[in-house]
Amino acid sequence: MPEFEANVDVDVVDFIDECSRRELQELIDELVDRGWVIRKIDRNSSPDAELPNLLEIEWMDMVSKLSDLRQRVTLEEEQTIKELVSKYL
Repeated sequence: MPEFEANVDVDVVDFIDECSRRELQELIDELVDRGWVIRKIDRNSSPDAELPNLLEIEWMDMVSKLSDLRQRVTLEEEQTIKELVSKYL
C-alpha cells in the first residue's frame, strides 16, 4: 500500500475560530497541564474571587514543576514531601 505524507499549514487564528467551546477548553487545559499557561480565576464567574498575587503564582508554578518531576525524585525525597503535606493536613 502506498504511503502519503501531508503537511498542512494552518493559521493559529483560523484554527481557534474553527474550534468548538469544548475543544477550546480542552486546548486550554492541555496548555495549563504542560505549563505553557497559568490558569487564573475568572472574575466574571466569581465576582468575589481575588486574583492570585505574585507569591501565589510563584507557589503554583513551583508545585506544578514539582508535579512534573515526580518520576525523577528519590524515595527519600518523596517521603519528605509526604511528611510535609501530612504535617499541614
